[in-house]
Amino acid sequence: MEREVHSGFSALAEKLDKLLEDQPCGKLIRLESPIPSVDILRCLAIQQRKGQVKAYWSNREGELVVAGIATAWEYSLNSVADIPLAFRAARKLMSSFSSDISARCFSYLSFSDKSSQIWPEFGYGKIWLPLVEISETKSGSILACNLLASSDCDWRQRILEIKQLLDQLLGDDNIDNHSFKLRQCRSYPDKKCWNELVSLALQRLDSGNLKKVVLSKKISYSVDGDVSPWKIMKLWQESNSHVYSFVFEGTGDHYFLGCSPERLLKRYGRMISTEALAGTSPRGRGVAEDQRLAAELMSDSKNIHENKLVLNDIISKLQLMCEWLKIDNSHSILKLKDVQHLRYLIRGELSSGIMDEELVMSMHPTSAVGGDPKDEAHKFINDNEYYARGLYAGVCGIIGNDMSEFTVSIRSASLKPCSISLYSGAGIVHGSFADSEWKELNDKTKTIQTILSGFQYGSLGGEDVLTRHLKEGDC
Repeated sequence: MEREVHSGFSALAEKLDKLLEDQPCGKLIRLESPIPSVDILRCLAIQQRKGQVKAYWSNREGELVVAGIATAWEYSLNSVADIPLAFRAARKLMSSFSSDISARCFSYLSFSDKSSQIWPEFGYGKIWLPLVEISETKSGSILACNLLASSDCDWRQRILEIKQLLDQLLGDDNIDNHSFKLRQCRSYPDKKCWNELVSLALQRLDSGNLKKVVLSKKISYSVDGDVSPWKIMKLWQESNSHVYSFVFEGTGDHYFLGCSPERLLKRYGRMISTEALAGTSPRGRGVAEDQRLAAELMSDSKNIHENKLVLNDIISKLQLMCEWLKIDNSHSILKLKDVQHLRYLIRGELSSGIMDEELVMSMHPTSAVGGDPKDEAHKFINDNEYYARGLYAGVCGIIGNDMSEFTVSIRSASLKPCSISLYSGAGIVHGSFADSEWKELNDKTKTIQTILSGFQYGSLGGEDVLTRHLKEGDC
């Protein structure tokens, strides 16, 4: 197996050497080489060169896993108004490839384009084509590079850069060799402020047009030691099947990562699929309790109402852009490790001329992460939440020639050199109670908190910070 991997890397290097002789600058060139299946997260962990931004994205079914290192082309977005221009630029770029080429751009967008809500390490959004790419599908694994240069000198420099990256990817690194200690926990908001915030939201629900607002919490831990985003992602994936997985690197060693259950949209040609995912209960400790909790969720009027608000919002938007829509006759249950959700599946065919940018601008953010009506809910969030959401509750995914797929960036975390923050949200509607919604917030971060608790070394006072907070639910 190792010999076959080296052979695939060598084949790509030989193609690069050939390009050094030809130097077709000004063109977009993609070179591909089949390789055996590799540990993609380990490959990303090996790459340590500063300034070579890394990205990882996997769809929910595990049918497509893509990793990227460095950037061949990018478009940075400053606001929602830039979405059409950015998507058109990406589409024009991708049209340079023949239809049988599997090139894909990465993308992410923040929850809001208000300056107070944006993380400077990532900006509002970005679409980019990686310089080096490893992808895995049912058809096999591909090692590829994308070359775009404006001069002979730049062309040669980019080829040499790719060859150096390929050499590093064949290196040896164990992503398990990382240890750290969580020193302190702070919650934004804390329990007292959460109760006040929910009370205020319920007052707005009673007095105005607001039907639902999704409020969120950030739990931040100070960190001593080396926290690997790639190791965290490996364990997170192993703990939760049937989720989207993503890791994006920003500036200043800032990473955003998550395992989200929620699809924003998936498009193959003109066919699309999406879902209304809202309404939550915990998983049971055994089969009988789990079935009881699922049955209660399926018949709970508050959760059904919350889900229907999301469903109706999505339908109202897609009806304007689709020839037809097919919606499940009833909601179903999506089960995750620690929680389960109500879900309606939605499928349709796009009307002629409708592009990805129109879908994304219309659907993002959905009422599952913002609220309903959108403007009133977002104003409440901007005026009252205790932190900048940044990429949390945003959208991320891939853009290809004839397909695109995006997930809602929930069940996520941000990682900096000295801290890690976890994010969760809960929809507030008529019938919501602050205590039960607080418990829901904690249930949604339980999986990643359990991972971090088992991953770190040391303890404070005989019990580590995370274990104590998991027991007490006070952070």
